[in-house]
Amino acid sequence: MAGEGVEASIGSEAHIDAAAIREHYDREGYAIIRGVFNAGEVDVLKGRFDAWRSEMVAKHHCTYVRGNHRVWVDLAPATPGEEEGDRKRILRGVQWPSYTDPVLDGFRLDERLFRIVSAIIGPDIKQIINQMHWKTPGSQTQWRYHQDVRSRKPDSCFRDLFSSYLNMGIAVERCTDETGAMRVIPRSHLSRCDLGIEAVAEQMGIDGHAPGQTELEELLRRVGADPANLCTLELQPGCMQVYIFYSLPRNI
Repeated sequence: MAGEGVEASIGSEAHIDAAAIREHYDREGYAIIRGVFNAGEVDVLKGRFDAWRSEMVAKHHCTYVRGNHRVWVDLAPATPGEEEGDRKRILRGVQWPSYTDPVLDGFRLDERLFRIVSAIIGPDIKQIINQMHWKTPGSQTQWRYHQDVRSRKPDSCFRDLFSSYLNMGIAVERCTDETGAMRVIPRSHLSRCDLGIEAVAEQMGIDGHAPGQTELEELLRRVGADPANLCTLELQPGCMQVYIFYSLPRNI
């Protein structure tokens, strides 16, 4: 099942239907806003993604962390007869590239993003995470089903996640089931609580390997979610997705 989208006209003067975005987000726990950035703007973003990937893979042989700047590097799956030291490095992501990249910082501060986010959580906004993500074909890169409330600790510092925080992403390339789009359980946010999926995942022992579909569906069932309700957030380049911290998403 594909996720529903809220239409926006292409261009710098995009029409943002704030009421429709807020209504869908509140009801389903996510919203897709189509046509936010035009083809030329997407090409600029692709260029910066390509430049960062080339630089980070050449510079870092493993995951690197310094302060709030992070670079996630994995090894490609081994091929028959391949030595460990010969395995290709794959860049999964970079955190806060906008610290040093004025082009990416310009996209981060774009007025259209502000209008979309402020329609949901109001105009007094602070961005706490800024990331780029890649999914190299054949890399098995994935983030299993989870709730992002797991990353907002301590509770005393994040007191109103339901109405004051959200996640958002810009599609630089086409996102489908085949290319690794996000999948989410609609309305899974309505519990307004941590469903304990991290503890269940630990009990099942699924984080030590790449879990299969059967294991992942069982993980959902054990926290009270029905896998039959999953939908894919299909995006074209230039579209955006926003989702609430209590939703149950997975990147495949």
